[in-house]
Amino acid sequence: ELLLMQARMHGEGTSRTACLETLERVGLSERASDMVRTFSSGLRQRTIVALAVHRSPALLLLDEPTITLDEVGRQVVTQEIHHQRTRGGLTVLATNDPRERHLCDTLLTL
Repeated sequence: ELLLMQARMHGEGTSRTACLETLERVGLSERASDMVRTFSSGLRQRTIVALAVHRSPALLLLDEPTITLDEVGRQVVTQEIHHQRTRGGLTVLATNDPRERHLCDTLLTL
């Protein structure tokens, strides 16, 4: 419902099937009917990733996306960044985590 609502708020259509496919990609398909308030911080972070990628944005902005995630969750973020790249999208990643640097083609240190 959250992904459907987000699409409607942006004046876009989406199908329940497309929403379930996004939830599958981020590892939440089995929790699709659960209330987000019952999720752990890691599952909430995956929900945020699902919201960010569901509409296939041209620009994906991520700020320390794996900070509350376990290894499986980190793999989900890595997969979504690669998916963004293969479909021609751009990702800007702000991070202090050295484990996330390998996801970048270009690094800018401030």
